[in-house]
Amino acid sequence: MIVSAAFVAVVVPVNHGLGADYGFIGNPAAETEVPPFILMLGPWPQRAIILLAIAAVGFVIVLLPWRIPSVRAALAETKMRAWKPKTPRYE
Repeated sequence: MIVSAAFVAVVVPVNHGLGADYGFIGNPAAETEVPPFILMLGPWPQRAIILLAIAAVGFVIVLLPWRIPSVRAALAETKMRAWKPKTPRYE
């Protein structure tokens, strides 16, 4: 995520200086050539923020299959440590 943000920070000034669109993060071509998905993301500054948010959600979704079992194992271990067998009282 940090690398993606750093890439945007480097490419935006290059795009502005050269009048280019490296990384497809600047202003798109005419609306007739742009796919509807790009148009739904909004204008240029808003689009970069939305794309970073989409990337963050994607990273979380990809990470979930590994995090859920480890959290369940930690909870089960905590419950096992907290459980104490009842010992009979002899009076």
